[in-house]
Amino acid sequence: MNNKELIHIQLNFSDALESKKETLSSIMNLLKIKKNMQYYHHLRKEELKTKLKLYRRIKELEKIINNLQKNLPKIHISEKLLMPKIPEQKISKEIERKIEQAKEISYDKDLEKQLREIQEKLRSLER
Repeated sequence: MNNKELIHIQLNFSDALESKKETLSSIMNLLKIKKNMQYYHHLRKEELKTKLKLYRRIKELEKIINNLQKNLPKIHISEKLLMPKIPEQKISKEIERKIEQAKEISYDKDLEKQLREIQEKLRSLER
């Protein structure tokens, strides 16, 4: 490099100290991120191993079920046994009751109030 390209910057002690703190803080944050990424990769490997085991067990169960279906006698069930008749009045009463229960469910108003307060604080900070 030529002397014409050199640039010198003078820092006072407090600026240099603050710069050093910020640099160390950045390095610390990067190390934490790296640690979290390694932990994530470890968990992801465990998840994939577990999924593979589950997949194999499902395949085994599928074979067992297929064998059972082949070997067990087939049963013919009439539709009357499967779907019992329910009176219309009973159905409508149950539906009305469920509608009333749904209306009675209320949300936490205190939580809504806290959310509104946080939104107001965010708006004031944006100004």
